[in-house]
Amino acid sequence: MENSTDGDKGVQINLCLGEVHQQKPLWYYWESQDERFVFIAEWYDPNASLFRRYELLYYPKDGSVEMYDMKNRCRFLNRIKYEDLHFKDLFVGNKITIFSRHLNLVDYGDQYTSRMLGSRKERTLALLKPDAALKLGEIIDMILNAGFTITKAKMMILSR
Repeated sequence: MENSTDGDKGVQINLCLGEVHQQKPLWYYWESQDERFVFIAEWYDPNASLFRRYELLYYPKDGSVEMYDMKNRCRFLNRIKYEDLHFKDLFVGNKITIFSRHLNLVDYGDQYTSRMLGSRKERTLALLKPDAALKLGEIIDMILNAGFTITKAKMMILSR
């Protein structure tokens, strides 16, 4: 969509539409008992004021998780069944919680996970013209009814 402004006080609305997941049955991904999906996850440690990186392993057969500390190269969490985490929650950019630890999935941990799950999402950027600001509610409803998720929205006035 094109950018436009109303004089010097034009408003541009940016909507970043989130991931849309193509629904495949879970058994599609469960070809073997040892199958696992690996993600790179970040956690902000407020005590040390830094981000810690972990390798998060998810086993879809039994819904268990395992975590490794990437900096110290040691196991952080032994493999344990965790029922609050679901397969549909696993995509890059999502924030998940495992045992009260808020993790941000920042990347795929291996080629297999990237190949299998990378095609499950799409990202779209929508720019709306200033005259659409009056109908913003209707536009957002149409986007949500079409099955998209809005992950970021920003209204801004552009300068020259």
